[in-house]
Amino acid sequence: MNMVIGMLKNVVLSKAGVTITAIILLVSLVWIAGPSIGLTDRTLRFVIIAAIIGIALIYLLVSWIITKKRGSQLQDDLQDLDANDHSVEIEALKEKMNEAIASLKTTELGVKYQGSSALYALPWYMIIGPSAAGKSTLLRNSGLNFPHSQSDDIDVRGFGGTRNCDWWFSDEAIILDTAGRYTTEVDDNGEWKEFLSLLTKYRKRMPINGVIIALSISDLLTADEEVLNWHVKVIRDRIEELILELGYLFPFYITFTKCDLLSGFQSYFNDLNESERNQVWGSVLVDLKKGEDPSDLIAAKLDQLYVRLCDLRIHKLSVQRKHEIKAEIYDFPSQFQAASNRLIEFINLLFKDNPYQEMPDFKGVYFTSGAQEGVPLQRIVGNLREAFGYVENAEKPEESVPKSFFINKLLRDVIFKSPRDIMKSRRHRRLHRLVKTSVVFTSLTLVVVSVLLLSTAFTANALLLSSGTRVAETLHDISKVKRINYPEYYSALRDVYEHYELLKKYRTDNPWYAKLGVYKGSEQIKPIEGIIVASMEQNFLPSVSKLLEKTILKYSERWQTIASEKAASKLRVGYYQTLKTYLMLTEPARIDASLASPTLNKSWHAIIKFKSKAETSKNINIIPEAYMKDMVILYLEHMQLPETDKMYASKWRKNTSLIKLARSHLRTPPNAELLFAQLKSKGNAELPNKPFKKLVNVSGNNYLSNELVVPGFYTKEGWETYVSHEMWKLVNSASRGDWVLGTDIKPLSEGDKSLTQVDEALLIQLTRDIRYMYFNNYVSVWYKFIKEFRVKRFATISDAANKLLLLSRSDGPLAETFKMIGENINLEEINWDDNGVRIISKLSLEDIAKKKVIQKIYVKELDRPFHDMRRFTDPGDKRTVSELMNQYLSGLSGLQAEMERIRASSEMERESEIFASSMLGGSGGKNEMYKSWVTTTGLLNGNEVRTRRTLELFLMDSIKNSWKVIMRVAMKEVQYKWENMVVREFEDRIRGKFPFSTNGPDAPIDDVAEFFRPKDGILWSFVNNEISSYLVKRRSSWKERNWLGIGPNFDKSFFAVLKKAHGITSGLFRRGNDEPNLTFSLYPIPISGLDEITIETNGQEFRYRMGPQEWRKFKWPGDSERSGARIIGISDKRNVRAEIEEVGVWGVFHLFKKAKMTRERGTQFNTVWSIETPNAKSVKIQFKLKADKQNNLFRPGVLSSFALPKKLSNRKSSNQSTRRN
Repeated sequence: MNMVIGMLKNVVLSKAGVTITAIILLVSLVWIAGPSIGLTDRTLRFVIIAAIIGIALIYLLVSWIITKKRGSQLQDDLQDLDANDHSVEIEALKEKMNEAIASLKTTELGVKYQGSSALYALPWYMIIGPSAAGKSTLLRNSGLNFPHSQSDDIDVRGFGGTRNCDWWFSDEAIILDTAGRYTTEVDDNGEWKEFLSLLTKYRKRMPINGVIIALSISDLLTADEEVLNWHVKVIRDRIEELILELGYLFPFYITFTKCDLLSGFQSYFNDLNESERNQVWGSVLVDLKKGEDPSDLIAAKLDQLYVRLCDLRIHKLSVQRKHEIKAEIYDFPSQFQAASNRLIEFINLLFKDNPYQEMPDFKGVYFTSGAQEGVPLQRIVGNLREAFGYVENAEKPEESVPKSFFINKLLRDVIFKSPRDIMKSRRHRRLHRLVKTSVVFTSLTLVVVSVLLLSTAFTANALLLSSGTRVAETLHDISKVKRINYPEYYSALRDVYEHYELLKKYRTDNPWYAKLGVYKGSEQIKPIEGIIVASMEQNFLPSVSKLLEKTILKYSERWQTIASEKAASKLRVGYYQTLKTYLMLTEPARIDASLASPTLNKSWHAIIKFKSKAETSKNINIIPEAYMKDMVILYLEHMQLPETDKMYASKWRKNTSLIKLARSHLRTPPNAELLFAQLKSKGNAELPNKPFKKLVNVSGNNYLSNELVVPGFYTKEGWETYVSHEMWKLVNSASRGDWVLGTDIKPLSEGDKSLTQVDEALLIQLTRDIRYMYFNNYVSVWYKFIKEFRVKRFATISDAANKLLLLSRSDGPLAETFKMIGENINLEEINWDDNGVRIISKLSLEDIAKKKVIQKIYVKELDRPFHDMRRFTDPGDKRTVSELMNQYLSGLSGLQAEMERIRASSEMERESEIFASSMLGGSGGKNEMYKSWVTTTGLLNGNEVRTRRTLELFLMDSIKNSWKVIMRVAMKEVQYKWENMVVREFEDRIRGKFPFSTNGPDAPIDDVAEFFRPKDGILWSFVNNEISSYLVKRRSSWKERNWLGIGPNFDKSFFAVLKKAHGITSGLFRRGNDEPNLTFSLYPIPISGLDEITIETNGQEFRYRMGPQEWRKFKWPGDSERSGARIIGISDKRNVRAEIEEVGVWGVFHLFKKAKMTRERGTQFNTVWSIETPNAKSVKIQFKLKADKQNNLFRPGVLSSFALPKKLSNRKSSNQSTRRN
């Protein structure tokens, strides 16, 4: 019974048992608890159960396939291992491994795991250790069942042991017996790691289930300290590599082999039967407490083993008869204890904590013996054997049959019983914890977000629906009262329509929560639409219809008072449109929403305004015009529905007498002007204006400007999408009669009332007249628009070079602008059939084969007006631009290169000044700017006047703007020179000094002469050498030169200064003389009371004794050695002497400054000195002064008022500068 229960327990707790139990529980849950959660249909439950079972079977099948595939793949890779090694051992290894796998398939294990799948499904263990440690011997003598067909196991022994790796296939596990060189040899480390990577590749979840560390006890007992440390190092290194490479912390079992080499081992344990030999001998580390040193525990366990050996020794000695064996039995516990001390030393080193390595999971220390070979080691030397009377026999002992000790149950009951007693390495645990934490956090976040999203979605949907219900109920409550509060009513109607628009928007552009499947707003669209239509039927239709009737009546009253045809024509447009809209409301079949909605919108807006103002005394715009327009169109659409439709909107009743009256006024023959006015009015309402940037949307269009806009009515788009068809409709309708005026021509047949006869002559005449008016306006609009194009001003030379680079391209803004103009002045003729469908020309298959193209027919009315304009816009052969534009753009390209050259100069201002000087001086004919101007002028001159005047400013702008910016930079250079060459010299030498200042010291005559000297003086050298190209001299005055109306823009004060300076130079120097030289004459006037008058200047003297008078000539500056001037008046009788004396070369001018000078005529002046005598008497002396030329220096203020302007030009300088400091 217990066996049956155990079998059931094993089955239930197995992996397959747990899976089957889970499936049964899940199926039961669906079948039993399904009805309580809505799964009442038995068929549906059967389907769900079948799906669960099917998913489980698919999972098991996929798992089996994956396991089998991995096992087969692993087998193949094992066969290919060391494929480059063609040794006999490797070939034998492959052959024997294949035999073992074939044998494995015939066993119960092979049937259970389908042969090679066992390679992956069974637990794997690895045994490592130094060479000759007895690893293979341990497995060979383990007593495990290794399925095979021959007596030998499937290992291949190299010389002295395992060559590479032996695979031991047991029915309980697969054991990898690695070569000792993998453990100890550094050169084989690469092969070892490659082997570990193979395990990781095909056994990712659990590469191996445990590691047996086999160490020969003889190696450890005979090793010195250095060798012992080496053993510890290589074992820990291999353990660390296993942990790092495979990523798991495996259980490690330390097994000391060849224990039979301990002296007395065979004698002590020889009496054990097979079952006793299979038991475990060692210490298990299962009760290790946290923080406890495992080496201490093992030492305690070894002490317990020693005590146990001592306890068993008494019994063994009692049954043994041979003295020599008794001696060994008695000695063995002591030998074990002595060996334990060495082993504990090794274990202490092995278990020592290393901060750079992860501490292995050691599960215990065990002792084994696979075969009794070799000479026993004796750790204790003494006379114990002699105490028993044993004398050493020199004869060789008898050979006994080798037996295995303490291996079988170690593998089966200790190692194989814990196949899953592994954990991830520290690094992998950290990573696993991080991943697990991330997954948990992400899952919780997703759950929370999902809950929030769903709850928000439900709430948003509920709010949307409740909002619709609320605004609808509000509108209903306001509408049902007898006296409606219209501001509230229109506000409620607006709210309902806003909700309706929102629902329509969500129908095409779903809100985010609609994607979660909870959106129900679409179900509210039709009811809300019905509410809007019903409300408008109640308040819109009656109000608007009555207002239209009143408007028609007012039109009829005004019509009867009109005296002129012009006034009647003006009134007729509104009168006709109002009547037509009114008739549409009474005859829904004739409704044209595009024609009726403007009038209805205007009327409804007036009604809302009036009613709202009546209620609130304020002019409130309650409903936006866009909403009003859309609601009117919506209502008109519902008026056109069949009367049987639930959403049908009723029509207005006709006022036949009013209609008859209006028709009697308006009934006249069709008029082209009225039809065109109607066409234009509707077109302007439907077609938006087109600004320049909407017409030319290319990079660089901001370099151009145009303040005008083109009405959409007069564009190619307007012609093709509206004007052509509407013109056809209007003319076709008018030529058939007008239903609005009741003048429909008789139908073609009694059975077909939809078509009426056409007055062909009228149709042709109306078409011709309307086209004439339209295209005449079209030409005028486009010429005005093109004339307003400008190239925006360039800020700097660099800016000009950059912009010209794009402007001169064949795909630049200029080229694209002319391309756009060409598209709009070349309108394609559009034809319509009798049903208003556009007639499109098609090519036959034969024409297509011949690569023929459809020849477009263009509007003839535009041919003559735009003939010359098209020379600039229509692309040339194999070009994207016209031939003229190509020449123009080539000129701009050369201009751009010129600007680029100037920009690249190290002295941009200097280069610009040279360029400007050559242009204004007449020597710039070879530069690219002048060539560009010549090219542009030639292109324009070959066209009729209107085209030339329209394009001239636009095409010249790029050249003019470039010239302007060069002039700005050039004048900066001129200003710089003026300040440094002229103004600074004047300030340093002359300004503030006499005679240019009345109070300053005398200016050196040489400085004045150097400044004003003709030709090579400072001032005139600057004028002649630096700015002569900018100036034109006319006698004693100057004017500036300009090109294209652009010049240096000198300040007026500069020309005034030049004129004054010319007078000073003329008065100071004689013709052909570079030194100052002026002459003047004095004529004395007798003075009563004086006996003698004397005047002296620079060594020249004139003494007058009141005798005959004469003109005496003086020269200035005269004798430089006797500079100065003096005037003396003497009276001997009165004993009076009056004198004024001035020193320096300017003495005479100081002298004349103190006189009162009055001009008499021409160059003659009267000078009077009033001189105080020492005895305080006043003496008057008078001379007449005559200058030798008109431009003389004696004119009052001619020198003292002279000053230089600091700025030459009024032109703003460019911000761009490379000025040297």
